[in-house]
Amino acid sequence: MSGLKTIWGSDPEHVWAVGKQIYRWDGSAWTRVYDNAGCMKKGVSWTDIQGRGSDDVWVTNYVECTVHWDGHEWQQAPDGQKLRRLFAIRDSGDVGALQSDGQLINWDGGSWHAIRQLDDSALSIKSVWAKGSDEIWSVGEGEKIKRWENGASSNEGPVTALTWGSLNDVHGTQRGDDVWAVGDDGLVVHFDGDVWKQEPAHTSADLMGVWAQAANNVWAVGASGTILRRDAKGWSVFDSVPDEQFTAVWAIDGSDAWAVGLGGAAFHFDGTRWQPRTPPTEQNLLGVWGAGSGDVWVVGGSIQTDADPAVETLELLHWNGSAWVDESQFSITRELAKLSDNDWDFCTGADRFSDSFGAVAIWGTNASNVWVTARCGGVLHWNGSEWQHDVGVPNDRDARGIWGNGDSVWVVGNWGRIAHFHDGLWQDASITGSSTPRLNAVWGSTNGPLWAVGADGTILVNRLASSPTP
Repeated sequence: MSGLKTIWGSDPEHVWAVGKQIYRWDGSAWTRVYDNAGCMKKGVSWTDIQGRGSDDVWVTNYVECTVHWDGHEWQQAPDGQKLRRLFAIRDSGDVGALQSDGQLINWDGGSWHAIRQLDDSALSIKSVWAKGSDEIWSVGEGEKIKRWENGASSNEGPVTALTWGSLNDVHGTQRGDDVWAVGDDGLVVHFDGDVWKQEPAHTSADLMGVWAQAANNVWAVGASGTILRRDAKGWSVFDSVPDEQFTAVWAIDGSDAWAVGLGGAAFHFDGTRWQPRTPPTEQNLLGVWGAGSGDVWVVGGSIQTDADPAVETLELLHWNGSAWVDESQFSITRELAKLSDNDWDFCTGADRFSDSFGAVAIWGTNASNVWVTARCGGVLHWNGSEWQHDVGVPNDRDARGIWGNGDSVWVVGNWGRIAHFHDGLWQDASITGSSTPRLNAVWGSTNGPLWAVGADGTILVNRLASSPTP
């Protein structure tokens, strides 16, 4: 079963995976269920699958042909019917399809019906999602997100077309109905519980960190010492420390916040102004989190590429309310990380990244439950008395962000990598595909969905994240 492209199922005993062949899972084993002979040239793969039920399944490769399973046999679609993309229509449970000529059509279980004709941009569409025939979302080349609406007979083009750059961090309120993501060139986008919209940030600086307590109390920090604050009137430049390059921000409330950055930069906001709280390190600091005013951790580090093989160095410092204490340093080697020579060299190689940062993110729930993710060498966990190193994180090369809730932890990174820790075990939840994104940050609310953001304006949501595991 090599070269698989996508998967769809109607129930635990009817799951199909497609690629160079079509396979079905019957609850106990995978079986190849369709002979491609006469339909596709050798070496060509199926590209998409969607269905209404176990006896109504469509599979397509728009270059060659489309086939349908009716519960008894596979049949080829009529000549000339080339479906570029298949998608589910949520409200009706029907199958939607985008034809090569840009026509959106709907399969109701008996026949195909036209929904609407799209404009020329339909040729670049990579994926489609539909609430109903009058509300359809698509993504495509050039970082485009489009929303098509207003009826089947209209040919007015997209109502909304957004182009976003890379997103570097995400955070929101505990209710989960206000979420912000920040990114390069002053990009700020806001989720209001319904849709994502861009907000004017009044800066062109790359924004690297965001922290939200309420809609009228959100901080964002970034390059050139930029510090932004969102209040009831919107975003404004609150302060600037031109000599610093901030990477992360964390706050207790509107009068107690921290920002950290490159070269050991650490600043504290006391309700009036930001002041330096210089730690005993010159390492690049990439994360900050606290359980209270007198219990704040900052983390950072680097990858020493001049060593052979390279070594990842982590540094963790603790603020007790008046001074820096409990400085901890870790050196992670390839042997300690339990990675192969190729994986270690790939993750730490100086030619792979424009930065050589070590510890990249921190998150916790209380003074005895704090987690830090390293770039290449697993995660660290603070149990209230000591840091413990865990290298059991699956697929954790080039980790970028960490977040969790209780005993459930999520780590995200490059190439769509996602690892999930729950009930004492790590599981691989990575995104797979030919163009998986770099994920830079992850965050979720106590009772809401889990969000991950990354390169090329990527925003992912797991709406099942809070039940049964956050």
